[in-house]
Amino acid sequence: MNAVPDFRILGPVEVRYEGKPLPITAPMQRAVLASLLTRDLAVVPVTALVGDLWGASPPASAVATVRNYIRRLRALLPEGTIESTHAGYRLLARPEQIDAFRLTALGERARALKDTTPDEAVATLTAAMETWRGAPLQGIGDVPLRAWQAPRLEESYLGVAEEYYDLQLRAGAAGRVLADLTRFHSQYPMRERLAGQLMLALYRTGRTADAAACFRRLRATFVNRLGVEPGTELRDLHGAILRQDPELLTSGRSAPLSGKSYGAETRSVLPPVPRDFVGRAEVLDEIAGHFDALTASPVTALTCVVHGQGGVGKSAIAWKVAADVADRFPGGTLCVDLHGATPGAPALSTRDTLGLLIKELGGAELEPHDDLDDVIRWYRARLSGRRVLLVLDNAVNLGQVAPVLPDEPGCAAIVTTRSPDGGPQGVVRVYLPAMSAEESVALLASTAGARKVRAEPEQAARLASQCGGLPLALRLVGTRAATQPHWPLADWVTLLGDERRRLDQLSHEGLDLRASLLVSIDSLRATGEPGDLDATRLFDLLGVLPAPGCTPELAAALTGWPVRRAERALRQLAGAHVLFSPRPSYYVLYDLVALLAKEQDGGRDDEERAALVSRVVRWYLAAARQAAEKISGARSPHGLPRRHPVDELETVRFAAAGEATAWLDAEIGHLVTLFARLAALRPRAAAELAIPLTHALALYFNITMRWRERDALAECILDLADSDADDRLEPFALSQLVNIEGQRGNLGEADRLARRAHELFTAQGRDTDLDFAGLLMNWSNVLFFSDRVDEATALCGRAAELAAAHGYRYIEAAALSNLATVRRIYGDTAEALSLLEKAAHIHSDCGNLYGQAMTYNVLLAIHGERGDHRAVIRHATTALALCDELGNGYCTAECHARTARSLSELGRADEAEDQLARAHEVMAGISSRERFRLASLLDNIEFHESWKDGPRGA
Repeated sequence: MNAVPDFRILGPVEVRYEGKPLPITAPMQRAVLASLLTRDLAVVPVTALVGDLWGASPPASAVATVRNYIRRLRALLPEGTIESTHAGYRLLARPEQIDAFRLTALGERARALKDTTPDEAVATLTAAMETWRGAPLQGIGDVPLRAWQAPRLEESYLGVAEEYYDLQLRAGAAGRVLADLTRFHSQYPMRERLAGQLMLALYRTGRTADAAACFRRLRATFVNRLGVEPGTELRDLHGAILRQDPELLTSGRSAPLSGKSYGAETRSVLPPVPRDFVGRAEVLDEIAGHFDALTASPVTALTCVVHGQGGVGKSAIAWKVAADVADRFPGGTLCVDLHGATPGAPALSTRDTLGLLIKELGGAELEPHDDLDDVIRWYRARLSGRRVLLVLDNAVNLGQVAPVLPDEPGCAAIVTTRSPDGGPQGVVRVYLPAMSAEESVALLASTAGARKVRAEPEQAARLASQCGGLPLALRLVGTRAATQPHWPLADWVTLLGDERRRLDQLSHEGLDLRASLLVSIDSLRATGEPGDLDATRLFDLLGVLPAPGCTPELAAALTGWPVRRAERALRQLAGAHVLFSPRPSYYVLYDLVALLAKEQDGGRDDEERAALVSRVVRWYLAAARQAAEKISGARSPHGLPRRHPVDELETVRFAAAGEATAWLDAEIGHLVTLFARLAALRPRAAAELAIPLTHALALYFNITMRWRERDALAECILDLADSDADDRLEPFALSQLVNIEGQRGNLGEADRLARRAHELFTAQGRDTDLDFAGLLMNWSNVLFFSDRVDEATALCGRAAELAAAHGYRYIEAAALSNLATVRRIYGDTAEALSLLEKAAHIHSDCGNLYGQAMTYNVLLAIHGERGDHRAVIRHATTALALCDELGNGYCTAECHARTARSLSELGRADEAEDQLARAHEVMAGISSRERFRLASLLDNIEFHESWKDGPRGA
């Protein structure tokens, strides 16, 4: 049998091969190996490796450095151990070659054996514990990976150890494990299960006082640090020890409980309001107003439904309100946990809920044969004549509690649920949003410690933001921070900063945010209703999207369903508080739920993900083409009017050019991100969409100068060209980079790129097509700003000839405008005006708003230079109307500024001041790049002191 490497991360990171450790000496090299070993043998993207080693601020050379580490690892490991894929790197090994996998597998096997063959289970757990060689991931340096993965690996080991001690205690081996338990408890004093095992071992070895003292120390720690009591199980064990319950000495039991179960207990007193309860003044005031109205006129009953996403603190609000108003209900206050959103617990049935309430109201226990209608009548009879407050916490929906809601005048019920739809008439619904930033920090201070928060206020604010304003998340991370007093909050910010692992960090001592959030999805799935199942299917796909927002049309593209079906699914998810709707026909996943959706996408294979991303990119292309048509006209050459298959998709429709531009402002980053993902997954599919997508976005990019996104798109297309997906792409992408570098002022680089693109277009025999004409225009602009006016003029002329010959009207108009600029420089303003009027006519014929607006602004400038200020005023009305329709701030501000200058020259100072004020008002809302370009023009007008002196020209 051939030897295989043995990978070890439970202790120092090392690889043993043929019985000897391999010489992997560099800590960062070991860190790369550890990253591959902790990803379930999946493909690890280079960006993920970079994040594991350097976090959010990698050096510029990070990618090259990672590849160098991979090359060195390959030289040390057996051939073929590390595989390269288009998406990253993967370790080719069997799970049993990795100690962490062996630990988990042995633990799972032991759990399956413990009830049938406990001796074999103990032997299996012993073997599992022998994989542990100390703190995990040693020897890899202080890298983010260690902070992310070490706690998870340690938790796996501790779970196995606790299972082992349980079985040993069942076997009557308390004395044998007492020393180990004492040592473990000193290392992990906040683990309740471990503490209970130690208490039981001490009691069984005759040390009752020590067992009780162990509990007292633990309780003091919990109360002082966390402000909470230990769990019910541990408290019950403590009580049994004090009573010297004989069952505790029985081998075969690990931690017996006595007394009644607390799982669905009905209490005649309320659960205590959390000691760390903060904020929520607006919601409390709103609910208090409803109770005040009931108190003032108790002629009806009140049902107040508090609803919101999972973990937002609905139960705490209910308990707080109930405590505040309890004295108004002399008949008593009853509380039932309905387990509608308790992970792993079935929801309480209506019958069981009624039975609990009847018993608390003094009635007898129900018999199995009692009819539900009779039970409801008995319950109503028990409420009769009483003023009772019910807290029906954690309901699946209002249907679960409808028969329980009181109708006796003066009674009230507070219901907490994630699904507030339905229910009887007259129900008051109060939405509980996430906590504000200030409230979140205050809660963090209550749980993690006020000194920590005061010492690191900025980090506390970031940590609160990472928790999405959810009290459950804030309490979990605050509690964990309190148990690690030497860790600064900055460390927790780093841990939660990796969105892929954030939910892993929001878990502690049996409380798990991920499980809580999943309840909403699982509840929809459990109904089996077609609409609910659609909602869960859609949720499983939403993680593909780069942003948490989604429209019905985008959901339809993602799923392949009709828009109405997709919108119904979105509404179902909103009804379950998986997402919310900030405006009509737009839905947004809650922050941490969005991470859950990303996890769902992480489990998808590349083929399925590629198909989904392809659908979404095609939808975005259709929307971008709609936007381009609204901005530049249906007959412009940017991929239009030639039909494209995506034009059949139901996508966004825009009423005006400004609306289209605003949509692109919000979505352009997401679009480019998705296109890059498609390029990585399906290069040929991306290549097919690259040119029409760039055409559709070209004018938008020119208007907004969004260099980062334009550069990212062009570089992505250039990478596609390198992958041989389409040989047309290289000169096309280079032409886009010419434009970008020219706008940035990198004229030498732009000229070099243009020459290379020109060579490629010519070599491919494409020196007459649209994209070649576009290159000539981009290159001419570079030459113009390089003071090479004659060369620029020649390129413009060639572009104009090509455009006119082949019907590229927008290119023709742009070339005429550039030629007009040249004539303007040479002082031939009459010829410049003639060329511009031709360009304006073409833009108007094409319906190109942007082209018209820009051309008119240049017309205004030339008329102003000629001293024909009345012509400026005459044309300004048309220009401003075009700018307003376009919704482009730069054009509008420039037009107002030029009008102000001419008005001042004509002695119309008040009107000039009004135009100047409007220019400043518009200027405040545009980008810094555009604002800089306008600054000198506005300054010259503002300091023109001769406004009051009368006209200086005709």
